[in-house]
Amino acid sequence: MSLRETIRVEGVVVEVVGLGVGRVELPNKHRVLAHLSGEARLRFTSLSPGERVVLAMSPFDLSQGSIIGKS
Repeated sequence: MSLRETIRVEGVVVEVVGLGVGRVELPNKHRVLAHLSGEARLRFTSLSPGERVVLAMSPFDLSQGSIIGKS
C-alpha cells in the first residue's frame, strides 16, 4: 500500500468541536475527529450536526480524517 493511498468513506457530522472541526460517525458506528481540508474549507463556510460528508482517511491512523466534500 502506497503512502498516498487514502480510504474514502461517508459519514454524518454528530458534533461540531471547533471552527472546521467535528466528530463524524461512520456507517459502522465508529466516530472519528475530522477537519475540513484546504479545498473544502474554501467551498463550505461551516459544519453543522446532521450533515452528510465524505472523509479521506489514512490507512495508518483511523481515528482522524479530512472532510473533502458533502454527499
